[in-house]
Amino acid sequence: MSNEFYGLLMLCTSLLGVIGSYKLGANYLKTYIVLCYITANIIVPKIGVFFGLEMAPGVFLFSAIFLGTDMLAERYGKKVALEAVYLSFFAMIGFIILTQLSLLFTPVDFARPSAQALDLIFNGSPRIFLASLCAYIIWQYIDVLIYERLHTKTGEGFLWLRNNVSTLISSLGSTSCFFFLAFAGTGAHWMELALSGVSVYWVVALLDTALIYLSKRIKPLDC
Repeated sequence: MSNEFYGLLMLCTSLLGVIGSYKLGANYLKTYIVLCYITANIIVPKIGVFFGLEMAPGVFLFSAIFLGTDMLAERYGKKVALEAVYLSFFAMIGFIILTQLSLLFTPVDFARPSAQALDLIFNGSPRIFLASLCAYIIWQYIDVLIYERLHTKTGEGFLWLRNNVSTLISSLGSTSCFFFLAFAGTGAHWMELALSGVSVYWVVALLDTALIYLSKRIKPLDC
């Protein structure tokens, strides 16, 4: 199987996860967004080639996050959507602290190979995690703010407009900010990675418009 197949599989799975957790209620969707955010940050270093573009697989999960926060903003309002952003942010801080503390332990001999693998993953991750935190909290807030402003001005109409405009603007800012902070000066092609990530976000934003319209027909269990 190719990277393209697995990338599309991850994208479809993550988007279906948004729809399923949305049906269960706001708390489930907020929890799912936290899960996507932490997972996306862990798998960032596994950069591969998808459709000829160098890309971090976390891009597919962030596409689901943008859709999830838009759904929360549409159904529950700005406050609940921002709660998902804040929960993800603070959960990531906790994850960083706990994983860095875990590296201080001295493993027994039989656990040394797996411990070295963890050291390799998390020793190189603080810069990535911190870059992600900065980009995430700023641009996800902007995403929700833009969505809410457009919702106020357009009412219940133009759902496609607020869904796409908020995601197009915030994904461009978030991706550029993240890859610059995480990879500038490391030898990685951060501008190429940012461009490929933005391309995916924009294509997915246009395609997932159908899903946010579908969400209007779904009644969450907590409503």
